Amino acid sequence: MKRVFCLLLAALLCLPTAIALAGPRYPDKQGAVTDAAAVLSASTVQDLRKLAEEFHDEDTAELYVATVDFLDGWTLSEYAAGLREKWWLGDNDLLLLMVVGEDKFGFFGGSYVNRKLSTSAQQKLLSTSFEAPFLRQDYDGAIAALMPALATEVGKAWNESIDISGLFGTVSASSLFTEHDWLVRPVEHVYNIERHVERFAESAIDTGFSLGKVILTVFLLLVIFGNRGKRRGREGCGCGCMPFSSLLAGWGLWKLWKK
Repeated sequence: MKRVFCLLLAALLCLPTAIALAGPRYPDKQGAVTDAAAVLSASTVQDLRKLAEEFHDEDTAELYVATVDFLDGWTLSEYAAGLREKWWLGDNDLLLLMVVGEDKFGFFGGSYVNRKLSTSAQQKLLSTSFEAPFLRQDYDGAIAALMPALATEVGKAWNESIDISGLFGTVSASSLFTEHDWLVRPVEHVYNIERHVERFAESAIDTGFSLGKVILTVFLLLVIFGNRGKRRGREGCGCGCMPFSSLLAGWGLWKLWKK
């Protein structure tokens, strides 16, 4: 009995080594995104696939994202190398590997990708935007923080414009004018004001309206009402007639605005 127990113990001790020798378990590739650990939301997976299509359409790097639970005793770089080989990834392919059960992650690009976007730049992207939410197990948040920054750097490296509007929580230009119509209304108001000004100017031209006309009108009104005030001050003199200057100013005002 003791001998059997020793054999079982030896077998258990050798099990990790046997698993390592057998090789890690690699998931089958499922397009641009292989969420074997089932930690990404459907919307994040959809956005990642759209971004991968955008990279492909702009003839930049080919993006692949994989999530797994464990490395099966292998190092991160060894597992990534084996996964790249299994998936037949080439020089222009960039793999983001997320090992959620061991809190490990990394970019693993082909030789051409690493020449265009250096490994130090890749590491900086991960450390500045991806690492903190990943370690909090906010995997959707980590992706949402990383991918816009990655798109910017890939665009610079390949001298292409990568459009990620509407992806990973960003706002698309079209949605500003469809979903948020309050942004459109000020534009419409400005347009309406401009049209009113144009119509007023046209009307002013048609009726002979001018700045000089306004000034002359004000002057004539001052004459009329000024003389009226003076006349009230002289009511004691018994002369109730309107001064000749007021009559003349009134006649001029009528002639001025007569069409």
